[in-house]
Amino acid sequence: MLVSLDLSQSPRRCYDQRLSVIRESIGTVGFIERELTHGCAMRINLSDRQTESKEPSLGNRRGTRAASRQFPPPAYRLAASISKLLSKSSLLVLCLAVLIFPGVSLHGRPQPQIKITVKVVNVLATVRDKRGQIVSTLSRNDFVLEDNGRPQGITYFATEKDLPLSLGLLVDTSGSQVQVLGQERMASQKFLDDMLRENDQAFLARFDGAVVIYGLSSSREKLAGDFQSLLGPRASGTVLYDAAVSVCNRVTSKLDGRKAIIFLTDGVDNGSQHSLPDAIMAAQRADTVVYSILFADEQFYPDVQGPSIPSPAGRRSPVNTVPLPQSLPSQELSQGRDTLERISKETGGRMFVVSRKEPIDQIFSTIEEELRNQYALGYALGADAGSGYRKIRLATKQKGMIVQTRAGYYAD
Repeated sequence: MLVSLDLSQSPRRCYDQRLSVIRESIGTVGFIERELTHGCAMRINLSDRQTESKEPSLGNRRGTRAASRQFPPPAYRLAASISKLLSKSSLLVLCLAVLIFPGVSLHGRPQPQIKITVKVVNVLATVRDKRGQIVSTLSRNDFVLEDNGRPQGITYFATEKDLPLSLGLLVDTSGSQVQVLGQERMASQKFLDDMLRENDQAFLARFDGAVVIYGLSSSREKLAGDFQSLLGPRASGTVLYDAAVSVCNRVTSKLDGRKAIIFLTDGVDNGSQHSLPDAIMAAQRADTVVYSILFADEQFYPDVQGPSIPSPAGRRSPVNTVPLPQSLPSQELSQGRDTLERISKETGGRMFVVSRKEPIDQIFSTIEEELRNQYALGYALGADAGSGYRKIRLATKQKGMIVQTRAGYYAD
């Protein structure tokens, strides 16, 4: 995440912008040092700030104190309140120079326009105990965070259960999913009806030989109409990787806050121009968590045993359900499972397999529970962080906890 501030605006807008960025950019703030000098200026420096090259003379110091006494009370209170707010941070990350009154010179010199860029990393995590139960009572001090092997201070931490969420459902409508599509559609629509809350939004995408993305919306009526479109004509092929890249680049990369997508597919790709690493990279660059639900049709994979559901003609047709990996007779389907496991794990999500013991409705309930009990953490990159792919290691100090989070991110 890159945060830029233009400090050439009016004083009130300048402060409003800074306060907004402080709240929205994961609480990443730095140490503040007020120096009320002639010209009414306030400087904010890092902990390794350079000392002044020249010590002010006694006369200048007296002039500074005199100017401080003449500092307008409202502006002084504003500066003091901002200082009090920012000084609570434990990480020294921002380097700002703020003019309270643009155009007013400091020591008689015109002040240039200043823009500040801050790199902030957002991390979403779910924690489970040894029994697989979600743990939602941890605090900031219970976590240990490393970036490329270097310990990081957590400057933002939240455990709210109702943080706004943007959620996408990517439904495989290729030939291998025809028999299970109806059940997928009904379960997915119910899931969104239960999941979406006031500040949430969702979108639907379908993929076979092509990718179709429906508009983002918080309207259940609009989403219900999109679900009906899943039953439309299909194109030959299954471009799963292309679907992931397209959705992340075109939709989730442009959204702020928590973002997740859920694949409903057998995991088999046939015809994508992109690769699995491309799909993972797109999701990581877009800060998007990927969940996968493997749903296989026994008629398309005849060696796979599964339960039956009524067919449109009243007959009972065997569908869905995949046994454990070692029981899979289909090499193609086994590779599909490996694909879904990898993209889910590396982006901080999970892969599920529809089965008799874990039907699709139960899987959706598990996903909803995870999304409603995530920890949101944030930290700032140092000046020497560089660019490219960087690994994240997030763990708890308490042993026996399983932390589910993304494997890394791209700093550029």
